[in-house]
Amino acid sequence: MSPENISAKVQKINEMVAPFTVPLMLLPSIDSQPNDVIASGSGALISTGQRDLLITCHHVWMKFLEFRASNKDAVIGMGRGTSLEVAEITDLAVVDSYKALDLAIIDLTDTGILDGTSKRYVSSPDWPPQRPEVGEFLVAMGFPGSERCAIDEGRNIRFRSTTLMDYIVSVSDRHVAVADEDGVREIFSTIYEEMPEGFSFGGMSGCPAFVNRNGGLEFSGILYESDDDKSGIFFFTHADLILSDGRIDWPRVPPE
Repeated sequence: MSPENISAKVQKINEMVAPFTVPLMLLPSIDSQPNDVIASGSGALISTGQRDLLITCHHVWMKFLEFRASNKDAVIGMGRGTSLEVAEITDLAVVDSYKALDLAIIDLTDTGILDGTSKRYVSSPDWPPQRPEVGEFLVAMGFPGSERCAIDEGRNIRFRSTTLMDYIVSVSDRHVAVADEDGVREIFSTIYEEMPEGFSFGGMSGCPAFVNRNGGLEFSGILYESDDDKSGIFFFTHADLILSDGRIDWPRVPPE
């Protein structure tokens, strides 16, 4: 594929997916500078019709909270697209979480946190979303920490996304997996024309995944485990294990 075609494809995917995924970061204090980010992750902006939610990984949120427990000034921030301001979300209510599913669900209802930004909630007309099937095409977009940079002489942060596109090779009661079995995987960066060897996907945990269905992309899950091998296996927790009020659907959770 020519560079021009790749650029056009990246732009199209960005327009379809980018509004619903956000970078998350842990900062030493509210007055921190962009280069002070301690740890990062990604999150999905989801409206179930009952609640507006930020969904990320349990391990991402717990890492933030564990650091903050011994560093009382630390804050958790959420990037909001074209708005340079990072929104502090440190004290928002966690509706539910579970280590075994690697899910943490934060309530954004009535916060107005997306007002005036380029981000918005992806909605599903009938919640929960339909569970993906083997062979469906999956698209996931998140924010690796390696692609974050300071701009405006260090006063602001620019977040650049990475997009993974591949076919689902397995579906269990807990997750779906994609593996580059046929060598058709595509990974697009807003920085690199070709992903470099040793590229780190760290920071993508918690990003949303979508399946190509009914002529569009439908929300299907959350990336919780990745491999820094570009041809490795990526795992996504099912979105349909979350109820419309943001709680985990405990009767359907598979045993550990």
